[in-house]
Amino acid sequence: MSDMVSVYGTRPNPRDDDFFLETPKQPKKRKISQNIPSESFNNDFVERTSIEILPSAQDPSGINFFPQALENNFSRRSFSAKSLPPLAIFLGIAVLLLSIFPLLQGLENGRKTSGAVLGSAIDAYGSLKAAEEAMLAYDLAGANINLASAYQNFDAALTEFENLSFAAELIPQATTGKKLLYAAREATLAMQYATLGLEGLVSLRFGTTGIAVSSGADAPQTLRQSLENFQNASRYMQSAESALADLEINSVPAEYRESIAQARDLTSRLRPSLKILDGVLNALLDFSTGEKTYLILFQNNRELRATGGFIGTYGILRLNSGKMEELKIESIYNPDGQLKELIAAPGPLQRNLSKTWAMRDSNWFFDYPSSAKKAAQFLEKETGIKVDGVLAFTPELFTRLLSITGPIYLPEYRQELNEQNFMDVVWYQTSVAYDRKLNQPKKFLADFAPLMLEKISQLNQDQWLDFMNVLATSLKQKDIMVFSFHPESQNFYEEHNWAGSVKEGEGDYLAIINTNVGAGKTDQDIKQKADLKTRILPDGTVLNTLTLFREHNPGKEKEFPTNVDFIRIFVPEGSRLISASGFDNVQFYPSTYPGAVTDAELKAIDEKTQIDALTNTLITEENGKTVFANWAALAPNESREMKLQYVLPERYDFSADSPKKYTLFLQKQPGAPKIEFSQTVFMPARAESLWQYPEGENSLAQTANFNLVLDADRFLGTVFSSGSGTK
Repeated sequence: MSDMVSVYGTRPNPRDDDFFLETPKQPKKRKISQNIPSESFNNDFVERTSIEILPSAQDPSGINFFPQALENNFSRRSFSAKSLPPLAIFLGIAVLLLSIFPLLQGLENGRKTSGAVLGSAIDAYGSLKAAEEAMLAYDLAGANINLASAYQNFDAALTEFENLSFAAELIPQATTGKKLLYAAREATLAMQYATLGLEGLVSLRFGTTGIAVSSGADAPQTLRQSLENFQNASRYMQSAESALADLEINSVPAEYRESIAQARDLTSRLRPSLKILDGVLNALLDFSTGEKTYLILFQNNRELRATGGFIGTYGILRLNSGKMEELKIESIYNPDGQLKELIAAPGPLQRNLSKTWAMRDSNWFFDYPSSAKKAAQFLEKETGIKVDGVLAFTPELFTRLLSITGPIYLPEYRQELNEQNFMDVVWYQTSVAYDRKLNQPKKFLADFAPLMLEKISQLNQDQWLDFMNVLATSLKQKDIMVFSFHPESQNFYEEHNWAGSVKEGEGDYLAIINTNVGAGKTDQDIKQKADLKTRILPDGTVLNTLTLFREHNPGKEKEFPTNVDFIRIFVPEGSRLISASGFDNVQFYPSTYPGAVTDAELKAIDEKTQIDALTNTLITEENGKTVFANWAALAPNESREMKLQYVLPERYDFSADSPKKYTLFLQKQPGAPKIEFSQTVFMPARAESLWQYPEGENSLAQTANFNLVLDADRFLGTVFSSGSGTK
């Protein structure tokens, strides 16, 4: 480690109801009620390894509104495969039945049952097929009736099992058949609840009046009921998942074991889909309860900032029980011009942009809650307005919405907006073509917003479900971020990974944060790659070598064509810099300015900052991470390779010959272009990779290899044998 020069002196050492729809000819076997617990077999899942291999927090990359693996099953459908998750649950039950039927047929041939078990299962299958056809036609009520019938038949089959002789119960095939029937029944009940939830969901509408229900029903009550239904669906799907995990796979005929494996995989992957529906409804309910005022930040990611992009436009949204009372959108320079107090800007912004700080530059912190609070503070200083929360959008949200609504024509401007031209047209209308006498550069966006809301309010059922998928995708990829000053709501957003917070946790961590301080709209022209070589040394030390490659392809920016990038690399707290190369040699800029107030948060960061004397790399601490920061300016047609080498604070203990795990949490910068990321983990001598996530990578015995496109937060990990210690 080279010598350190502290900016402020010596720095301390771093630390590490009953909605069951009865069919006419059959008695109701079981009532749908959230208050009645589901029967279960053994709810413990099969342990695959002797150590925990996944982090305690859910891997955000696993959240998917509709499992990608099911796309091919719908290749001949006339609708969007992503729009109807209950159909995926139907497929899972159908897979189960492929395994149940031969087992039940064997019991019938052995005269162990009266035929009622198999007959009921066949009837259930017929009802499921009818439910599928109803869902394909978006007849949710009809699907629910058929699901109720399927549930009753599965329940009847299970009742017949209870009448079997004790000897029959001891037959492995009988026990397995019973568990499969139970799993099918629970999954059917989950699908019924999910369908009921969808009925409420598709009745919702957004528009110029806010959140409403097409039938005229109370929006908050509809949201609560749909939320309860999805929560029940998740609970019963978990029950089905547990039953599948508990069965003895060897008692299933060999030709059907793959089907069981598929069913297990499907049920485990559907619960996150149900959770994302639960989350979206919870968020909508939060917006629909009481009187709320929100600050909206429109972030232009062509000029990257830590939480998404430069804030050139802001909005004020006022809601009362979900009904919109006000939506004002205007240039952020209007309130910023009212700020009377001089506050020193973050040091790196002072290099080219501004010596003083205002709301337009408030998203300096990578941790979105920190930036959101700062934006709200500036808004109150500038206008006196206090808000309940802060929403941040990038333009990708609107391009996705336009892909659903279709083009939107603005007659005053004789301009049509679509998903292809949205960014270019908005930039031209707000930066070049606006009326200089009126001096309202953001009027174009203010005129566009109600037209977009009107289009959304006119979406049909298919489009509405696609709209919900856009929300889910945009939240996952951080093109929407939400902050609330109400702790309960904020905890919810944190739990669903929608808050943009810097994540805590064990293991390795990496976030690459690019901040454009050159004023130009050039970041869409930058291609960035990252390669991480992780070497686990014989003494247990972990040495990381991070290589960044940035290439600037010429774009449309003419006034400020050079991309001036302040790069911050967030790594585990206590990591130690070994070397750095390829960066610009630029002086340190403290967050102070003569005659201006120094912000307390910025001062705290500066006081922790050191400068590596050999590489001029800034080393500081922020949000429980060590941060390495430096500069890289690229003119058009230029490229740059930069390297950082650092040691993690924790070491492996190889004194015991037991499996070890290495994990890396990759956190994506909001609004940033996709990064091509690769990693190779080199095991110590005689060690061997036993398991890795994601699976399917080409790995050798002593390495784990990962290649991905970073478009959302991702979790990587490997388990390896310790190889009996050092050489």
